[in-house]
Amino acid sequence: MDFTERFPGSVQDELDRRRSRLLERRLSLSGLPEIKDLKSIDWSYNPKIPKRQVLELATLKFIEEREGALCIGPPGLG
Repeated sequence: MDFTERFPGSVQDELDRRRSRLLERRLSLSGLPEIKDLKSIDWSYNPKIPKRQVLELATLKFIEEREGALCIGPPGLG
């Protein structure tokens, strides 16, 4: 591979590393004890949680459709 073939890959690699470091820095500064995602939710813990609706919100499809999302619930919801 010559320089012109390697250069775009090198630039993308640098951008990916910068994004990763930025995310790590933001997470450490946030003071959150651990990272959570939808894959780690125990859906059986509270069967009242509408799993299908939560997963649909996670797709962010409502943004593409220029709609809003409003989560209503008791104190501590989020």
